[in-house]
Amino acid sequence: MYRLGIDIGSVSINAAILNESGSIVKSQYIRHKGKPYVVARDVIEQAMREYDIEFMATTGTGAKTFASLIGAPFINEIVAISRAMGNL
Repeated sequence: MYRLGIDIGSVSINAAILNESGSIVKSQYIRHKGKPYVVARDVIEQAMREYDIEFMATTGTGAKTFASLIGAPFINEIVAISRAMGNL
């Protein structure tokens, strides 16, 4: 089982897929050219085709509304960073 994290920013989508041990198995940086939700959807669809995604969460300036549309949790960027730093 894998976990997917998506950062929806003003310019790009950043995504990371983590395995059960928390190691990154894939990461992506994609400029969304003003269509963040379309690109984020495409990233999710591709991830679900390639991996058995059991959990997904979003962060970033454009993620709060998107999270509610897809039923995923939204995590504030500062909180996400501090949690990640705690795992280093």
